Amino acid sequence: MQQGIDYLFYKDIKMMSSQSPLKQIDGVFIGTKNYVFIIPKKSTGFYYLVTTFKSHQYFADSSIDDGCIKLIAEATSVENLENTFIELLENDSKNVHKIADKSWFKLNKFFSTFNFRFGSSKLNYSACIIKGKDNGNELKTFYADIIQ
Repeated sequence: MQQGIDYLFYKDIKMMSSQSPLKQIDGVFIGTKNYVFIIPKKSTGFYYLVTTFKSHQYFADSSIDDGCIKLIAEATSVENLENTFIELLENDSKNVHKIADKSWFKLNKFFSTFNFRFGSSKLNYSACIIKGKDNGNELKTFYADIIQ
């Protein structure tokens, strides 16, 4: 399998969701033509102007970045990769986003960062901040058929 053709992998993204507007997630982005997976590394929430940090540990013996790279390398097909991350993330709708369930996709550029937004309505959406011109152009090409 090949990056940019079969899947996308970005290890330093930030994500926000309309379901948790005061929470920002630092994590890993893995995309296929059928799914977007967000593997959280750390989430920052604002509650009464206090910032709290939570660490999410999905891999016992490695970093989340290295664990995702290993799982991608071990995948025998895109379908196998998708099933691995669906199972790993327990099909949680905050982290597993099925592209067929979304009605719109937008990609906006701001200097060298790209804001990839998708959702099922104007009040139900997620936004991923992806850094780097090359990463943004790769994402734009990979999802060219769905980005409006």
